Amino acid sequence: MLRSKLTQASVRHILGARPLTPPTQLLSKNLTNSLLRYQSTTTATTSQSSGSSPEPTPLSSKTRPKTTFKNSSVKTLNESPLIIHNKKYSESGKLLTLKISANAIRKLQEIAQEDQNDKLALKISVESGGCHGFQYNLHLVDLDESQLSQIASNSATVAQEQDEDLDCIFEKDNTRIIIDSSSLQILQDSTVDYTTELIGSMFKVIDSPYTSSACGCGSSFDVDFDKIGQ
Repeated sequence: MLRSKLTQASVRHILGARPLTPPTQLLSKNLTNSLLRYQSTTTATTSQSSGSSPEPTPLSSKTRPKTTFKNSSVKTLNESPLIIHNKKYSESGKLLTLKISANAIRKLQEIAQEDQNDKLALKISVESGGCHGFQYNLHLVDLDESQLSQIASNSATVAQEQDEDLDCIFEKDNTRIIIDSSSLQILQDSTVDYTTELIGSMFKVIDSPYTSSACGCGSSFDVDFDKIGQ
């Protein structure tokens, strides 16, 4: 008992008679003081920065400046009208025509530019053969002098009819498609397109309203002549 009392007395003398603070309470107190100092510093910094450089206000749709373009000379693809040179008619008097897709026009323009050939044209013809009775051939040609003079002499949207034996020429955005009268009778109201498929890229005729059946690749087809005659 005496040894225990002496020991407690010695401890009180060393610590100045102050109660001993447990280590866990001391650590918690130190962390609290550090956190308070950090919060005080952060608040002061934020106050200074917000006072010196206010956050910009985004422009609304009403205050956002508008950019306008005037007198633009750039034309979009397929803007010019379709010109038909040496136009053809059906027996009932209907004008025979073809459509040209934007892809076909773009590809013909690319080829003409790469070859530096302003006489380039795509020629289409229909022949007997294939697994479905008819097949069409498409190949690139150069316009001859008579065809060039024919194009130069016609500036109207739809040119006047000419010699029945001459091929019909469709012109759009500086690209030309040539087709004979018999082939145009079969392919009338179809669309000339340029497609990219697994078997390759090619020009082809699509969306023919008078085709009754066709093979998988579309190069061979059968025609509903009764429907054409209506």
